[in-house]
Amino acid sequence: KKLREKARCRGREMAEAYSQANSAQRMGDCWGAQEYRQQGDAHKSAMEEFDERAARIIFRENNKDRKNGGKIDLHGLFVAEAVGLANQLLQYGESRGDQVIRTNLGKGKHSDAGRARIRPALEDLCTEQGLGHSLDPHNAGVLIVRLNRRR
Repeated sequence: KKLREKARCRGREMAEAYSQANSAQRMGDCWGAQEYRQQGDAHKSAMEEFDERAARIIFRENNKDRKNGGKIDLHGLFVAEAVGLANQLLQYGESRGDQVIRTNLGKGKHSDAGRARIRPALEDLCTEQGLGHSLDPHNAGVLIVRLNRRR
């Protein structure tokens, strides 16, 4: 939570710096605009680093008891983080010879407007890669991915 808050703080600082850069540019202050853009870029880089560290910790904690393959928990991750990790883990599972990976995504209750955001993104990833997938009939927060690619 602390890393996510640091990232949000840097995100606000980034937005402010870019806003000041735009204002300076409109006023003809090219040097000032450049300096504010550089500050914005530095805040963006720090924000991304904090989010990346947070994602690694969240994923590690969610999956620390999952010694065997076949299951991954993506709760608490941002959509892009979840899809990136899922992509890597699906490839790894396929290389190990796993037939199925159960991805615990949650139902989206903590997302904006209470709608799932990770599940549709992961379904798109599976479709793009030709992987069969379906919701667990007993738990709508779990997407079952079949690693036998359709030809």
